[in-house]
Amino acid sequence: MSTDNTNDKQTIKLLDEWNINQNATIDLAYEAINDPTKYIAFKDKYTIGDINKTVLAMASMVKKDKEETDLTLKKPTELIEKATKVSIHFAEIAKLSKSTNKRTNNGGENNNKTGSKRNTRSKKNTGSENDTDNPETASTNNLATINDDDMIEIDTETLNAIVDEDNVAPSKRRKVISKTYMEDEDEEGLQPGWYAIQHNNSKPIINLKHKTKENITAEEFKNEVENTLVDEDLEYGDIEKITKGNKVITIHFEDIKSRDKFVKYVKSKQSNWVHEIPTLRNPCVRINGVINRNIDNNGEIDWDLWSQKILNKNKWIPKNKGSIFMVNKKSVVAKGEKFNVVIEVSPNVRQAIVKKRGKIFSGICKYDVYDNFNVLACYQCASYGHTTNTCGQQPVCNFCSRQHIHACPIYGQTNKYKCPGCKKNGHSFNDPNCTEFIWRLQYELQFINMNYSMIMTPKTKTNQNN
Repeated sequence: MSTDNTNDKQTIKLLDEWNINQNATIDLAYEAINDPTKYIAFKDKYTIGDINKTVLAMASMVKKDKEETDLTLKKPTELIEKATKVSIHFAEIAKLSKSTNKRTNNGGENNNKTGSKRNTRSKKNTGSENDTDNPETASTNNLATINDDDMIEIDTETLNAIVDEDNVAPSKRRKVISKTYMEDEDEEGLQPGWYAIQHNNSKPIINLKHKTKENITAEEFKNEVENTLVDEDLEYGDIEKITKGNKVITIHFEDIKSRDKFVKYVKSKQSNWVHEIPTLRNPCVRINGVINRNIDNNGEIDWDLWSQKILNKNKWIPKNKGSIFMVNKKSVVAKGEKFNVVIEVSPNVRQAIVKKRGKIFSGICKYDVYDNFNVLACYQCASYGHTTNTCGQQPVCNFCSRQHIHACPIYGQTNKYKCPGCKKNGHSFNDPNCTEFIWRLQYELQFINMNYSMIMTPKTKTNQNN
């Protein structure tokens, strides 16, 4: 009987089943790790080397699915989650086995020799040298590898990160949401005015509106949602806060899993609530004081030609497919003969600008480039939501929160500052450490297809004579 089982292990290969039907293989392995009886049968049927090579193929599939930008080619979210859990399960077993083997073989030279022979024999028996030609059974770009003992080694943190970033609303994921979030590259030191925002990690949100009550206000709908959730016994995730907009409310969550729980709750229990995951847009940067003497056929400033000259002058700006450097013509503000310009850029272009310390050439002039966000701050009344040019409020000092027309007596004494935004001591209005500013920036970052580790800004621009 035992001989037959051994022969079965040699003839039946999980990897072959994977090549025939990936979905069925994932379901089979997933059921096995969640059912002790099925797990014993699973391990008895397939060799450990065969299982690990199949798991490695699963990890590779997860990685490829994450990089896929065509929504029609992406795998179902549930399938990717199962493949990830299977991969991590066997990776942890392999890690534990590897640790045990190290302790066992730490006794002397004989064990090392035996281990060396076993490794050599394992290579010959499993054909691992030939398997290295297959990227799905040898390596997945450092995500996972098979060692000489046919043991799988997976970077579980990377695998979890891939799934977390891609784990948005099931079945109807937006293409823009599934794109890779590009991240700033580490730089040695920050330029004057720049600041790091490691503490400003963006948090997931959804917008919610009522399906049938067209005349309901955002305040009324917010109260309805809050009252409903207070009395709800079902799980709907961890909500950080609920804010209101124009006829919609925005729900902020602690993490992606909480957002997904809430989405499932709305779909199953609240048919009159319509949810939407905000689409992502490209980063924007700003250049102030631009000189542009290019005129088009209609006698207007030609910003397309200006942009092309910028690209020609600054050859380090990426120009490959998918790269974007485009002036937002509606946001151009004239300042006499000069202009303040907002430019939409792709994530790789912004990274290139960061590497150049936020400097760009136009003609013979060198300009500073700053990040541009839709966080409107008014230094006149020290509040958010509008700019100084449109402010009709009484002046408020950015440093002491009082109303006076003379120079602030505590200017320069940061320990005495009191922020009029968050009402806390130790910093001035719109400071990067202000909780009110951080919250508003976190909200804005939800809509941008990039993970920022630093913000390019000019030096603090506040008026001490407020």
